[in-house]
Parts: sequence; C-alpha cells; structure tokens
Amino acid sequence: RRSAEAAVQAAQAESELALARRRYVYQQHEAEHEYEAAGRSRTRSRERAELARRELANAAKAFGVGEIGLAERLLIEIRARGALAEAATAELQHGLAIARFNQIQGQLPAAAAGAASPVADTNSGATP
Repeated sequence: RRSAEAAVQAAQAESELALARRRYVYQQHEAEHEYEAAGRSRTRSRERAELARRELANAAKAFGVGEIGLAERLLIEIRARGALAEAATAELQHGLAIARFNQIQGQLPAAAAGAASPVADTNSGATP
C-alpha cells in the first residue's frame, strides 16, 4: 500500500514538475518577445523624438523670423513634447522588459547590472 501511495505521489510530483517547466518555457518566451518588441518600440520612439527636436528647432527659427505664427509654433511644440514623452516611456518600458527577462533567467538586479549579457545592457540593440 505504501508503495502504491509513493508511486502516486511520485507521479504527481513529476506532473507538477513538467507543468512548472512548461510555465517557465512560456514565461521565458514571453519575456524574450516583450524585450524584442520594447526594443523596436524604443528605436521608433527615438527616431520620432529626434525628428521632433529638429522640428522644434526649425519652428523656433521660423517663428523668430515671422514665417509662422504663435499658434502654429505652439501646436508644433505640443506634438514634439508628446513625441519626447513617448520616447521616455519607451525607454522605461525597454528597461522593464530587460529586468523581466533577467528575472526569468534568475539574475538578481545587482548581478544583471554587471553581467556580460547583452540583455543587461539597456543601450544594446542585441536580443537575449
């Protein structure tokens, strides 16, 4: 009887272990996907932010020489500030994706900061 109970417990433990492994693989895949998507979003946001900075500079010059009015300049500034805020948010989301990926890998934040892993480098374009 004890042998049968032990066998049932062993089978349950193996089933739980298999389920935990599948969950880990799924979480790892999701973390990698999130990291890649956040990196692409960050790149696009950086490009839009750079364009917005140039547009702001051009608007300031155009306003200074009277080519555009105050209303148009303010509209340009509002759009540009939105793009800059979006870029800042994308940077934060990218960092969060890196942290999640590192956590799934079992890296502690302090260890990840000094790790040679490309994921630990928030300025890297490399994938995990």
